[in-house]
This record gives sequence, structure tokens and C-alpha cells, in this order.
Amino acid sequence: MMILYHAPGCINSQRLRLAMAEHELSWDSRLINLAIGEQYKPEYLNINEHGSVPTLIIGDNKFTNSRDSIEHIYQHYRETAGDIKYDHALAHDWMQRTAHFDTRLFIYGHLPNRKKKRVLKRLEFKLDILTKYMLDFPQLENHYADNANDIDNLRACMQSPAAVEKTEEHLLRMLDKAEEQLTRTPYLAGDHFSGADAMFVPLLCSIEKLKCRKWIKQRGILFDYFQRIKKRACYQIAIASYGRFLPSLKWRLSTWWRLRWKKWSGRY
Repeated sequence: MMILYHAPGCINSQRLRLAMAEHELSWDSRLINLAIGEQYKPEYLNINEHGSVPTLIIGDNKFTNSRDSIEHIYQHYRETAGDIKYDHALAHDWMQRTAHFDTRLFIYGHLPNRKKKRVLKRLEFKLDILTKYMLDFPQLENHYADNANDIDNLRACMQSPAAVEKTEEHLLRMLDKAEEQLTRTPYLAGDHFSGADAMFVPLLCSIEKLKCRKWIKQRGILFDYFQRIKKRACYQIAIASYGRFLPSLKWRLSTWWRLRWKKWSGRY
């Protein structure tokens, strides 16, 4: 059985779940609540020193980012997906391209001001957690310091219009390239769904959630592609099921309550 540490709405978690669901793989789900800093707990940091999700454990093998996990799945579980034909070099190129895109800055930088302020407060809360953990677990101090620096850089970029605009321009160029590729093939790397699509589609989901859907609709072939993907079983399992009203509401209420408890009690 595969063990998957992931978060419901996290774009990298969505990517890996898409690839796993496409191959009809099952997994033991371990949800990590990023909003309250569960990824910084020592027991998780000992599994993934980056304090990020997803983490996939298959026997003695451990993968701590979505791209490496997806590449492993497509290399070792082809038989479950049948005879899939696509350009492996092109798939790898698309996976690299999407992995190097700064999705966090794009998402946080395009939030309305009210939500952006809320995110900045949560980032401050995470810094408080990291400071406390650095004192309590000195053997992990370097890992906590790296995470704190990452948050500081993210906060600075979020408040830099130039940095946000640069990210937007990067994304629009990527959408243009996707539109161009989809004029030649039904999927990003050929005739079948591949790791390239698993890495790319959650970006489209984020664009849609940020009410920037016009960027997709303006590119007709890309829009049709996205609608097709939404009908696939893997999309329903990996993304749509986590966004349904009751599970989503339960998760948000749990997060709200636990955040307030942690702030009130000072117990992280």
C-alpha cells in the first residue's frame, strides 16, 4: 500500500493525486493541514525535510515532491494504465516547465486584498510556529530556518507588484504554449494523458478559482481541453471530490477552530 501525505487544495498534492488516480492506484491517505503548520511538526519533518507536501512512500522508496513522484509512477506502473502513447521527452519538458513556475506567488499575489491580508497573517503565524520549534528542537534548527527564510521571501514577493506581474506574464506565456501544443495533439505530450497533464491541469484549476477564467476561455482549444479533463475519472477522484461542499466545509471549520485554539493556548 502506498502512503500519501497530502493536503486537499494544495496544487502539488492535486498533481500527484491526478497521476495516481489515472493509474487506478490506491493509497493510504494522511492529510496534512498546511494552514495550521502541521507540515512543520518534527515527526513530519523527519519524513520530508522540506516541510512540504506531497510526500509519497512506496515500500522503502520515498518521494518528497510531486514531479519525482509522478515520474516514478509513469515509469513503474504503466501496466495499470494500459497502452499509453505519448512523447516522453515532451512530457518531461512540460513537467519541468510547470514545476519551475512559482504557483504560490501567482495564487497569493492574485488574491483580493482582504484575502491577501489573511494569508499574510497566517504566514506570520507560521513564522511563530517555526520560531518555537527552533527552540524546542535544536537538532532540526537548520530545516526550520530554511522554511522561515522561504516564508520571508514569499511575503516580500507577495507585496511586490513587479514580482507578481512577472509571474503573471510567465503563466500567460505558458498558456500560449499549451494552446499551441494542443492544436497538434489532444494532450500536452501526445495522444494520451501523461504526467505533463497531471502537472499542468491543477494550474488551470487555480486560475479558475482566482476568477481569471477569461485567460482560459480566450484560448479556445485550451478551454475545450480543460473541459475534457474535468470529465475524466481521475479528475473527479483527485480534485473534484475534495472540493465538494460538505468535505470542504468540514475541513475549513476544523482549520478555523484549530487555528484559534493554537493562538489562544500557545500550544503548537
